[in-house]
Order: sequence, then C-alpha cells, then structure tokens
Amino acid sequence: MTDLTQNSQLQRLQTVLAETIDKVHSDLIELAENYRGMLTLQQPEGRVEPFSPEQIADLRTLSEQFLARHPITDGAGFVFNPDRMIASDQIVQWWVRGSEGIEPYGFVYDPESPQYYDFTTLPWYSVPASTGQPKFAGPYIDFLGVDGFIVTFSQPLIVADKFIGVATADIPVARIERLFFEHVSNIPAIMALTSTAGRIIAVNSSQFLPGDNATLENDDTVVSIPTTVPTMNLVIREIKG
Repeated sequence: MTDLTQNSQLQRLQTVLAETIDKVHSDLIELAENYRGMLTLQQPEGRVEPFSPEQIADLRTLSEQFLARHPITDGAGFVFNPDRMIASDQIVQWWVRGSEGIEPYGFVYDPESPQYYDFTTLPWYSVPASTGQPKFAGPYIDFLGVDGFIVTFSQPLIVADKFIGVATADIPVARIERLFFEHVSNIPAIMALTSTAGRIIAVNSSQFLPGDNATLENDDTVVSIPTTVPTMNLVIREIKG
C-alpha cells in the first residue's frame, strides 16, 4: 500500500487549508477583543449597555475590514448572548457580501414568528456558550439564517466570567471546495475533506457525497488538517485495481 500521506501535493493542501483557517480564527480572536473594548457593562448584572449609532458604524467597519482580509468568508460580525443585551434589536451585529458591497443582514429573533432564527441552539453558538472554547461548525444549511451551505467559525467573548457572545464568520462550502480541488487533481486517491465529526465538506469521488457522514473502510487513512484548534480531517482511500 502506498503511503499517500507523504504526497507533496496532499501535504500542500493540508498546509494551505490550515493557514487559511488559522488566519480566520486569529482575526476572530482580534475581532472579539475589539468588541470587548467597545462594551459598557452594567454592574453587577453584567448586561451590555446599548450601542450608540457611532458605535454601530464602528462595528460595521470592523466586519468590513475582516471580510476584506478574508475573501474565503461571506459574512462576519458578532452575535450577543440575548440574556446579556439590554437592547434586543442589537443582539446580532452581522454583515455580509452583497451585490453593492458589504450589507447588514438581519435575523428574526422572535419566538412568535414563523421565521424565528433560534441561533442559541446551533453549535456555532451553543458550544462556545457552554464550553468557553472556539467552534468550527458544519457543514450545514443555515435555514432561516443566510440560507446557504456553509461552515461557521466562532470565537467566544467572556468578560468577568460572563459569556457575552461570539465573534463569528461564515465560510461558504463552495469556497473550501475550490481550495480542495486546486490541490487534489493529481493525487491518485479518493479523498474527502470532513469536519472532525466526519461530515463531508468536499470530495473528489462519487463514493462520498458532500453533507453526508463519511463511512470509513478498514484501509482508509484519516489525517487532521493541522489547525490551531480542531477543524477538519482528510479521509484518504487508495484506488484499488
């Protein structure tokens, strides 16, 4: 059996993916810290005071700068813990690439609405909220959110032991697929890029389908994408016959 993990093109794919995702994460950490500097918390409850119009403009600028630095992303901003916000209409500070540049994107956070987007149950929010750790979530279809097939990377912000919310960014799966296919065309193997939970993000064979869970065979090799926090794996299956 050939040791495909030593293939230079595969190693390059691992490096490119790790560098791209780690840069996104590093800037999410910075984004969270920038938000920290703009917060005013009521004491002792630790609730976030409403932002002024000038501050909202500054928050937009932070997201615009983030999106400009990371063309792989399609949306970025901050989602606050609803229990910490005084102004409920400011819970989601989110901007996306639109037809006329960077645009605000709103979500319906009203339990009485049929369009209610309960983000608190989604892993990109619930895992950082419960663990205090970053989360690379997906792939998934963000129904009632941006309605795309995406992965989401989130970095929690915790102030005085209180969970304030997450700095977060969406990455369309199609853009990860582009990176994947740029590097696998000449590798003599069936390959699937998956989440750490095994859900397929990109694949070069009909033996796997994007969005499905990868079913492993005994001879498959699984290698991690060497990101700072766990994000993705590569499943490598030698072509037989």
